[in-house]
Amino acid sequence: MTTLVVQLPARDPALTSAQWQLSALPFILFDRRARVLRAGQSSLALLPKARTTILLVAARDVLMLTVALAPLKGTRLRQALPNVIEEHVIRDPQTCHIALDPIATENNQRVLATIDRAWFRFVYEAFIEAGHQALRAVPITRCLAIPEVEAPASLEAKLESVVDKNVTPLLVVMVGYSEPSSVTSPVDVAESCVELALIRAGQGQGLTVPMHALNQTLNALAGPGPLTLYRLTDVPGMPSVTAAPPPFENQPSLSFEALARQALSCSFNLCQFEFAEQPWRFRRGALKLWRLPLGLALASLLAMVIGVNLQWLLLVRQQTMLSTQQIEVLLNAFPKTTAVLNPPQQMTRQLDALRTAVGELSPTDFLSLAEGLARALGSISPTAIAQMNYRSRVLEVSFKPGVKIDEAFGQRLASQGLDAHFAQGKWIIKGRG
Repeated sequence: MTTLVVQLPARDPALTSAQWQLSALPFILFDRRARVLRAGQSSLALLPKARTTILLVAARDVLMLTVALAPLKGTRLRQALPNVIEEHVIRDPQTCHIALDPIATENNQRVLATIDRAWFRFVYEAFIEAGHQALRAVPITRCLAIPEVEAPASLEAKLESVVDKNVTPLLVVMVGYSEPSSVTSPVDVAESCVELALIRAGQGQGLTVPMHALNQTLNALAGPGPLTLYRLTDVPGMPSVTAAPPPFENQPSLSFEALARQALSCSFNLCQFEFAEQPWRFRRGALKLWRLPLGLALASLLAMVIGVNLQWLLLVRQQTMLSTQQIEVLLNAFPKTTAVLNPPQQMTRQLDALRTAVGELSPTDFLSLAEGLARALGSISPTAIAQMNYRSRVLEVSFKPGVKIDEAFGQRLASQGLDAHFAQGKWIIKGRG
């Protein structure tokens, strides 16, 4: 099972939704044992396919909050989340997609991640259209681990740490660097800028800072607490910065591969609620994979329908031929027949009429049935018969209570050319034919 990790670009707030596009994306492909198979930069259409695709969402596109939530689930939880973040965002919370961290904090609180729903839907549907079936989206700040802060060496530092024990450390990672452009536009910059990912107390956020304001911004963000700086390196397809900005000089680096490996074990998935994977939902990108099987199934169904209709036409033709032959036999035997409705029944009635005319009994007449019954009684006394009824060419015989009927009685009736069976306390006897 392979896993593809892709780093998403940050959304440019100056662009409208009609101008959004995904250019070349850095990626790294792992096998089922977390070994690197491929790494590079590619457009969305040419990205390698994998069993699972993990999207690294830019830090400044995700707002993470720690809040106390009521024990709600499903639809009620989704309806309550916009009210929870309303005081923390300046835009309409209904336009935000809110995801919930599955792991609660120590104080039984939950971490929420908020992202623009339209942008997230654009990215999600673009990857689905490109054929990536199992999608996960994780904030890039959740893939950056805060290192342990070294203990202070001097006594003064120890005392200061006791005083500032409530100050939380700040981790800053430089995840992007942009050079100044010759022409300014909504997507160009007039001076060098640094894209930062910030982590404090398990929460993350991101921002883009001009180079001239980098030092002041870092000092203001860190305050009296400890500050740890890292810079993201070895991003596929990204030109390496020869000289890091002054605050990040001689600071440790974080490779893109290490960042991607952290994403493999990250449990925070932004694909929740309407973006959650539904096994029953037919994805548009899956149509290309099922094109050949669906074509074969459709061809088989068409062949079956054609075959069934041909068989039906053949049977109808045979039935017509048999009906025509029956009518011909009836009219040849009885030319005076004026109306033909049911040739077999009409032939039977005509033959019975001929037998009656010459004094011959029909096998279904009362006398024929009674004579066959008398011959089949055997050791059974005729006085054992309680009642006999004859109607619709059927003889119904009831015996007196207590009369023992041997098992060979039915066989003797059959030897007389009669069809008989026992039902509802009486024998039903019919003439064969």
